Formats: sequence, structure tokens, C-alpha cells
Amino acid sequence: MELSPTATSPTSRVVTRQACDVCRLRKRKCSFDTGGGIQWANTALAPDPTARCDNCEKSDSQCTFQMPSKARGPKRKTGYRYRYNIGNAHSASASASGEAEGGGGMLNATATVNSSSPLSPLPFSNPGSYVLQELEGEPSIASTASPAGCAFPYPTDALLPRDLILFILNDYLVYVYPLVPVIHRTSFKIDLNRNTDLHDQNFLILIISLCALTVCILPSRLPTYQGFSSPLRFRTRTEMVNHCHKLNQGFRDATYFDTISHAKWASSFLLGIAFHQTGNTNQWRMLEVEAMQLLRLLEVHRVSSYTGLDPIEVQLRKKAFWLMFYGYVHQMHNLRNERLMFLDTMLSCELNLEDLMPAPVDDEYISSSGLLPCSEGIASASLIAGFNIHSRIFAAVLRPSGSIPRQTCICSHLKDPQQRLVSLRERLHHLKYMLDTVPPAYGIWNKKTTPTVSTSGTNTASTEDEEVDNIQREAIRVNIHVTHLWLQSMLLDQIDALVYKVRDVAVSLLAYPNEDPVVPRVQRAKGYLREFSSLLSMLDLSEKLISLSLQSWVTANTNQSKMSSQGEQIPSQLSLQDQQTIRQQQMHAIAMAQKQAAMQQQTAQQMGARRQKEYQQLGTSHPYNDIPATDPSDIHILTGRGVSVPDFVEFLCTCREGDLSILESILASQTRSPLFLHHGLLDAIKNGKVEIVRYLLQSGTPISRNTPETILRAPADQQIALLQLLTEHGWTVNSPERLLPRLIQTNNEPLLDWFLEHGADPNIGGPEGDPDQALRLAASQGTVRLVQKLLEAGAKMTSNGLGLFYAAGACPAGSIPHAGLVQPSAEFDKSRIPVMALLVENGAGVNDKLETRHMTAQYPIVNAVMAGAIERVKWLLSQGADPDLKGQYGSARDYAKFRSSDEMKQVLGVSDTLDPIRIGI
Repeated sequence: MELSPTATSPTSRVVTRQACDVCRLRKRKCSFDTGGGIQWANTALAPDPTARCDNCEKSDSQCTFQMPSKARGPKRKTGYRYRYNIGNAHSASASASGEAEGGGGMLNATATVNSSSPLSPLPFSNPGSYVLQELEGEPSIASTASPAGCAFPYPTDALLPRDLILFILNDYLVYVYPLVPVIHRTSFKIDLNRNTDLHDQNFLILIISLCALTVCILPSRLPTYQGFSSPLRFRTRTEMVNHCHKLNQGFRDATYFDTISHAKWASSFLLGIAFHQTGNTNQWRMLEVEAMQLLRLLEVHRVSSYTGLDPIEVQLRKKAFWLMFYGYVHQMHNLRNERLMFLDTMLSCELNLEDLMPAPVDDEYISSSGLLPCSEGIASASLIAGFNIHSRIFAAVLRPSGSIPRQTCICSHLKDPQQRLVSLRERLHHLKYMLDTVPPAYGIWNKKTTPTVSTSGTNTASTEDEEVDNIQREAIRVNIHVTHLWLQSMLLDQIDALVYKVRDVAVSLLAYPNEDPVVPRVQRAKGYLREFSSLLSMLDLSEKLISLSLQSWVTANTNQSKMSSQGEQIPSQLSLQDQQTIRQQQMHAIAMAQKQAAMQQQTAQQMGARRQKEYQQLGTSHPYNDIPATDPSDIHILTGRGVSVPDFVEFLCTCREGDLSILESILASQTRSPLFLHHGLLDAIKNGKVEIVRYLLQSGTPISRNTPETILRAPADQQIALLQLLTEHGWTVNSPERLLPRLIQTNNEPLLDWFLEHGADPNIGGPEGDPDQALRLAASQGTVRLVQKLLEAGAKMTSNGLGLFYAAGACPAGSIPHAGLVQPSAEFDKSRIPVMALLVENGAGVNDKLETRHMTAQYPIVNAVMAGAIERVKWLLSQGADPDLKGQYGSARDYAKFRSSDEMKQVLGVSDTLDPIRIGI
């Protein structure tokens, strides 16, 4: 590092005693082991340029002499020449990387700024000067910057101190990245350690946007940032995101959009989410449209656009596509359609969504040269595997997996309500059972998952790293299952859209107070009610609760009750006629309040009696669909306002804590509705309070069809005792809500044995009445002992080849044959053969055809070829399976020519010649 006089001093005067940049910032004495602490301006006499002062040696910092000396005396009133040269602010290692694309040349700028004119326009065309002015307003930074040169350590100091920036980015990597993975973690950390933001403008704006997102999306961390050693200087999240947006705009000149990149998209996308979190909807929409346009220009929706890109960029762009696709699904199912869309509906029909799925491995297994080897156990528990599950849920709302796009996509049904209704119901049915085969790491019942092999590829991961991994998986798991429920509700809302609209308009007329038949408005209201009632009788067989309308009833009832109580005392100074008038008004108000209460109670009763039919027609269940709402206060409970019901909160707390004496006093104080009691029963079951459950059942608390499923969330040592209590009060293991398939999914053998001992029928399936569900799940993922138990309990293979078909086609978690070649391990491949042999012994035929209305391979050997199970194919051939039997995907040999390994082709005796006509492609 050669130091010239012009580089070390703004004047030509020789500086014989000058501290290094780090010591000047820290205001420490700068001394060397040799030389007496003198830094010679004459480079010929200067010591070794690699030498470091004592302070830099202790802190392992770079020892540089590039910061100009601060001019003494008062500031001049004339204009100063500010120079912002990030490229030379650090050592040669940082400047050497400045030759990269978007390098320091764009940041090396010089501008003349009048310090006495704070209202002068900001030079947005010159990002260096803009950042400099931001720094000038910060006392902590201004004190270390030179007015003659204004050089400072990091460009991010314009936003926050560097140590706070790193702290916030660490929070992003731990808490936010699992849900918003817009970066490649490994390369991002390397660039951050190399201080790439010194010379790369795109990386700098990405850091700013990441900080804005993290602060806005984690409101609970705001006090932590404000109490940091270098505290956050913004009082609110809104101030933070507004300042970040201002900085971001300062880096945009007339040529900003001449080149587009993933980093520019990420900056707009992250700032948009940040504004959305703070409630600035208009700014969010504008940034969202900008992000849409950038991705459309990058053509991330076309697989052909990924040719020539390195694996890291491919992974980033595929994740970007799905992050924008989530918003696209929101817009597709938004009844108001007030937002622009990422994709047009005709284009979405042509997309092969499986080809756009990111590689299901963590970033540590992806390099610029390719994918590193990763075992199935690590891949199935990776964060991207969870991200892909979440993405497939959104894709299933657009169209079911494996379906023909142009026949099932929603765009082809916009003009035909009947076909649209059929499509919505089909997607709802498919969506409900999507999570039956998710990897254990993301199953709904798994509270904590620590893989036997660390996801970082080492066997000596620390406890802290494992805890971080679990926190990240839990965040993804919650996101998956909440999204799964929300999307089902969204489809139900679409199905019920017309019914909701008619009922919501009609219900407002029920509370019309004037009953005088002579008044024309009363006649019109009654006429409207008759017409609406006629429409509802044709459209809907049930009475659903509309919370907005019912809340208006409750509010009116409350206000009228208050008015009657406040009017009991009539001022004596009024005349007798005025007192009689007020009394009549009070009596009328009381009568109206009684009428409203009676109407409210009648509506609740009708809702409780009829809503079950609707859910049965839609193929869904509701926790309270068989419990009538008999009390007006039940409306508060159903609409989530149970806190306003007397004793309700205390009752729930008592049921959770198990205090029987307090519970007895609450129930003895007055008669409680079945819905009131049932809420306490659910809380007691979840917390394993057996005695509380016993007392509630003895007190007449009803058992809903979904009550037994709640027992699966109770402590394991209390589950059988709770089930025994339910059987003592009329529940049977073959009730409408069957739990046998759920027990098979969770591999809960103790409960499974208890169910079979008490007569559980494995042929009636789950809540949808699918008779093959239990055997299908056991054959595809259960053990031989589990399948044997079901067969001994009377499980029947009602559809020829069903059990053998699914056992032959079992795939590793996260693998989809339609998305690419499946290559299971030899151990996983062979693990299904004993199950297949057991099924054949019990009557299954190796050439039996699966009869179903879905698009399937139909024959076990074809399904085994699709699963890449070479050992299973060999076993089926040895048992007499015909490889030329043709299903909907052709024969086993046809599919092997289309997609299989060389070993599979050799086993089936086929060549590499592909005949697409034979397999119907």
C-alpha cells in the first residue's frame, strides 16, 4: 500500500505525526513498535506498508492512512468540495473486487454542496452526494467525517451503524429468511464479510431493503434495536422504512433500469412487504407492481430462460417466482380484483409449475458450479423442502397436481358457473389431503425436529445451531398449515360468494323498526324481504352467521338496553304530558330490545340446526356443526368475542388449570349453553385434565364430531384415559369423525392398538368416508406389522390392486415422479417389498388394475417404474407382473423409455429410443 502525499493530506505540507484511520475514529493514541509512532509522508522513508499499529494489531483491524485530516477552525461559508470515494476507503482486498459488475465506478462521485442551504434539492442522480448529506445530519457520523473529504468506513452508515446492521441482518437470517428467502445465504455472508457494499451498489441497496423488512416484520424486536449499544435512531417502524425507501431512491439515476437483476427485484419486493407491514398500502402496491415487472422482464416463469445461468442464480430466480406467485393466487381469488396481476390467466395455464420448483436442498449445498451431494434425510428436512411444500399448496389452489391445465385451470370456467363450481370443489377436495404425505419435519403434529444428521453436513453441530434450525422449521411448519387452512377457507368463500352477498343484504332489513303497514317504506322493506327469502330458499339450505350484521344487532340491543336503564328516572320538573311521552318512548325501546333479543336467539338456533347440512354438502366439517347455539351469548362465542360473555374467560382458565372446585361454582351459578360448555371441554382435553373432562361430560357437555381429534393434541400419557371417558358417554371409535387414518400418518401405534381392540373398522376411512384410506396409507408408509394389523382387523382391498399399487409406488419424502427422475436409496426401495409380499399373500394380484377416476399409472409395476424402485420392479417381474400392460401413462416399458435410469431400462429390457405416441405425451 503506497501512500502519496496527496492521498494522506489535503495539502502539500508534510505530516510527520499522523494516526491511522481506526485510531482517529476511536480517538486513541496510535503507536508502532518501531518508529516512535511517526508516519512518514515520504514513501521512501516509510516503514513496511503491511505493518499495523499496536491498536490495530490487538483488534485485528486494517491499518490504513486514507482518511484526510480534518480542517481546523470554523467552517467556511463558501461551498465545499465533498468527495465520496468508497472504492478507496478500505484496503486493497476490498478495492480489488471493485471490478465486478455494478462496481465502485458508479459510487465514485464528486459534487459541490452548499452547506448553508439545507433546503437545496437532493442530487438523486448522484448517489454519493445523497448518502453524504444523510451522513452529515448524524452527529455520531459527522464527528468522524472530514469536511474536506467526508470519507467514512461503510456506506451503510447512512442508515445505521455497522454493528447494528449486522445484528439486524443476523435476525433476518434466523427469523425471516425461512419465509422470505430472497438471498443465497452462503454467498451473502461471504459478500458481507468482504464488505462488498463498498463497491457494489446492488448489494448495498439489498442490505438496506433487508434491514427495512426485518425491522418492519419483527415489531417485537424494535425495543431491542432501540436499546442496542449503537441504538436504532428511529422511533417507529414507519420512520425506518420511509428512510430506507428514501435511500433506495437516492441510488436510482436515469440509467438504473437499463440493467435488471435479481437484486433489484429483491430490493423492490422487500421494501413493498415492509410498507405493507406498516400499513402503507398505496406504496406497497406501487412497489409490488415494480417487482412484478422486473420478474416478468427476467422471464422467471419460463424454464428456457434459466439456460446458461449458474445454479445459485437459478435457485434465486425460482424462489423469486414463487414468492410473487403467492401474491398472484391472492389476486386470483380476490372478489374485488383491485390489484394488478403477476401473470395473466392464459399464461398460467401453460406453465409447468413443477419445473419451476427450487432444488430441495439448503443453500450450503448449492455452489456456482453445481449441487453438492445431499442425503435424503437432510434434504427432506431442509428449509427449501418446506418452502416447496408451501408453494405446492398455493399451486394446488390454481389447479390440482397432475391435472390437465387447460381443463382444470380457473380461467376456462369464468363464463360457466356450473363448471367453475365443480372445479372449485375438486380443488378443495384435493387441497384437504395434500399434507397427508409431507416429510416428518413439517408434519402438523411434530413440535420439534432435530435431524440425526445436521443439515449443515457435519455431525458436530452445536446445540445453539440445532435450536436455530428448529426455530426456522417451526416457522415454516406454521406457515404451511395456516396457509393450508386459509386457502381452504378461501375456496369455501368463493363457493358461497353469492349466498353471502344475498344474505348480508337481506339481513339488514330484518331490524327495520317501523311496523306501520301504511308507510310506503315498510311495504317496500317487506317486499324486499319476501324476494330475498325466496332467493335464499333456492340458493342455500342453511343459515350461516354473518358477524357484521349480527354485531349490529348486538350493538343496537346494548344501546337500547342502556337507554332504557338510563331513562328510568324521569325529571320531576317536566310536565305531566312530557313525562308520559318519555315513558312511552322508554316502553317502545324496551319492546324493541326484547324483539331484537328474540330475533337474535331465533337466528342462533336456526344457525345451529342448519349449518351442519351445508358443511356436509361441501364435504367439510366444523368444530361446532352438531352443537346448537341456544343462547344469545353463543353468538359472541362463535364470532370470537367470548370475552364479553360473563364467566367465560374464567371458565376456560379453570378448565385448563384443572381446578374442579372453581368449575363447580361457575356451573352452579347459572345454566350454561352447550356451546359454552364445549369450549371448556376442548381446553381441558388439550391440557390432559381428565377429572375436568369427566365432570363436564357428567354435566351434560355434548361431544362434537371433532372433539375426539382434539385428544391427539393432549399429553401422550393421558390420551387413552380421555378416549375411555368419551366411550363411557356414548362415543364410539367408528363415529363420523374417524381417527384411524390420522393415527397411521403419525405412526401412533399405542392408540392404533387401542382403536383396533375397541372395534375400529379400517374400511370406513376418514371423515370423507374414503374406504381405502387406512390401507392405502399403511401400504405406502407403514410397516409390515401395521399392515398385518389392519388386515387382521378386516381391512378389505375393495379396489383391485389398491394396496399393492401404492406400496409399489412409494417415493421418498418430497419426491414427485411428475417433476423429475426419482432415485430412492436401495434401503428405501427394498423396505416396501415385505409389505408387497404380505398383500400378495392376502389376495392382491401383481397385474391387478387400479380403477379410479384420477389420472394414475393403474398398474403396480408402472407405478414402481415411476418411483424409480428398481428392486420392487425386479420383485414384481419375478412374481409374474406384465411390463406391457398399458395404463393411463402407458406400460412400464413405455414409461421407462420416457423417464428412468439406465439400470431400470436394463431390467425391463428397453432401449433409449423414445416413442412419445405410445405413452400419450
